[in-house]
Amino acid sequence: MRINSVNLYSPVKFFNSDRNPVRISGSTDLEHDVFEKSQVPFKGVPFGVDDNIKKISDEKLLEKTDGIPYKTKMFALISYNTAKITEEMLDTNCGKDNWVFVSIGTSPAGVGKALELMGHDVRYAPISEVGFGQSTREYSTNINEHSLYIKFLDSIGLTKEKINNSDKNYVFTDYTVNGNTLAAVKKFAYEKGVNPNKAYFMSLNNALTSYADWRVWDTEKIFDMDAYFNDLCKFEKLEKYVGIPHVPYYETDSINKCLENKEKTKPAKDFEYALLECIRKDK
Repeated sequence: MRINSVNLYSPVKFFNSDRNPVRISGSTDLEHDVFEKSQVPFKGVPFGVDDNIKKISDEKLLEKTDGIPYKTKMFALISYNTAKITEEMLDTNCGKDNWVFVSIGTSPAGVGKALELMGHDVRYAPISEVGFGQSTREYSTNINEHSLYIKFLDSIGLTKEKINNSDKNYVFTDYTVNGNTLAAVKKFAYEKGVNPNKAYFMSLNNALTSYADWRVWDTEKIFDMDAYFNDLCKFEKLEKYVGIPHVPYYETDSINKCLENKEKTKPAKDFEYALLECIRKDK
C-alpha cells in the first residue's frame, strides 16, 4: 500500500506538536526585527560534522573506528536507523530532499548528525528547559534576554528572510515529553514573522511513532523508540556523543562561551566516525 503525500500544513497527527499549551511571558512588542543581520562573527555551522570527517577515506575510517567502544557504536547504529526512517518520513511529507532538519537541543542531535552525514542540510540550535509551566521557568520573548542567541540563529541561516524565501521546508525538531519547549520555540518564531507555511515544528518521537503506524511493512524493525530515547538520550549524557552543549533558555546568551569551547571531545568524534561507518556499510 502506497502512503500518499501529506499536506504539512493540515493538522496531521504525526506532525502535531500543539497538544500541550505553553505559557509565554515577557514583552512581545519588540522594537526591531529580531532576525536582523548578525553582527557576531560566527563561522561555518557550529556543532556540525567537520568536512575532514565527511571526506575521510574508507581505509582511514577503518583505522578511526577500530577500538571505538561498543556502546558508542550501538548508539551510532540506532541513531542511523532512526535517521533513515526520519528521512523517509520527511521525504514523504515534504518532497524528496525538500527539507532542512533543525535540531532543537541535544535529544534530536544524534539523528541530526546521521542525516548530515547522509547529505542533508542540518542546523543545530542548542536550547532547552523552555516552558515547564512554572513561574520561574516561563520562556520570555523579550529580545533583551536572548539577543546574542538570536544573532547566533541568524548566523546559521535561521533568519525570517532565509526561511520564508527558501524553496525548502524548515522542520524544527525536538524529542518531547510534554511538548513545552517545542511549542514555545514555535510561538516565538511565528510571532516574529516566520511563515507557518515554510517552517514546521515536529515532535520527533511522536512523529516517528505515528508514521510507523501508517506503514504496512517492516514496522517492527524500524527502530526501538524506547531504547533510543529512554535508555540512551535520557540516561546517558547525550552531550558527550553529539557535541551539542546543553543550554538552558535562561542562559542562551552564554552561546558565545559555548562556541569558544566547541572543540569536540573524543567520544563526540568517535560517534561521528561510527555513524559514517554505518552509512558506508549500508550502501
